[in-house]
Amino acid sequence: MKLIHLYETDTLPVPPMGLKLGSRYRLWRGINDTSGHNGADYGRGLYTTTNRKYAAEYGKVIEVSRWEALPDNPIRFNTVMEWQNWLYKYDRYNGIAPRDRYKRYPHIDEYVRLNFPDVDGVQIGTTNDTIFVAWAV
Repeated sequence: MKLIHLYETDTLPVPPMGLKLGSRYRLWRGINDTSGHNGADYGRGLYTTTNRKYAAEYGKVIEVSRWEALPDNPIRFNTVMEWQNWLYKYDRYNGIAPRDRYKRYPHIDEYVRLNFPDVDGVQIGTTNDTIFVAWAV
């Protein structure tokens, strides 16, 4: 009889992948002195959004080209809650307690690429409040 750790599961939770965004949306980025040097909740990389007001919270707003700002093959979630739930299941698959994730893997992009090496970012949302992160290589 195999004992399974409380946080382990045998099923790898595979999220939807691939960019999903209509062509009518414009992309915005907030620029400040520390832009591009910090990793946040969604990994290290270029953060953009379809919401200009949200971008303004991070500094001077500039419009960016979708060709330079968007990931080619992101994992995709409709809400932040879906992202968090998926991470919890992913932690269980990897046998990691969620509270220990950042001790072992301080950068979420590296952690996700353990099992999904072709993923190059994350998309949260599909409308006016979408956040994109094109992870640094």
